[in-house]
Amino acid sequence: MEAWNLSPNPARSEKPGPIYNSEYLCHNRFKNETFYATALQNKLQAWVFDIVTHQMFEITIMVLIILNMLTMMVESHNMSKSFTEILEYINYVFVAIFTGEAIIKVGKIR
Repeated sequence: MEAWNLSPNPARSEKPGPIYNSEYLCHNRFKNETFYATALQNKLQAWVFDIVTHQMFEITIMVLIILNMLTMMVESHNMSKSFTEILEYINYVFVAIFTGEAIIKVGKIR
């Protein structure tokens, strides 16, 4: 039985194996370079990618989720009409923020 060549550098072996051969490595190298060139051409997309992948962005979203849960916990059956309206507007703000976050993250994936 012939052993497979799992070496990432096919030049180091005599015979390229079924997993890593020169065509595969050249194709992936070209695909990655094309991806990075395309991503860096659009500076706005690169800027958004940097923001969305930053840890502080994730922490901010988590804090907003906790604040949203707290506003939901405040709701009760015997609330005044003005307090109900205030909580409704706060809920609209949270919906807008979370919708914006989803749109930005989907845009980052593209």
